[in-house]
Amino acid sequence: MYSVEMDHDEITITVMDDHGNYSDLIINSFDDIVYIRQFEDDKPMPQSIALSPQMWEELISSFQSHAGFFKTVIRDKNVR
Repeated sequence: MYSVEMDHDEITITVMDDHGNYSDLIINSFDDIVYIRQFEDDKPMPQSIALSPQMWEELISSFQSHAGFFKTVIRDKNVR
């Protein structure tokens, strides 16, 4: 189960474990950085990972890829 919330400068995705065995996974996405956070039961602060938006997109793409090494090429939208 997951939720997606959109604000003017942030997208928050919360992924919840349907069986209650794991803490919620929270993704906060901004224009310039993406945070992946998860609270541990015995700690008041979340464990955090910071990524660039390009790293986030590559992570999502990797779920559909076969084994190998890949490089993402960003194409200029004005070039045809």
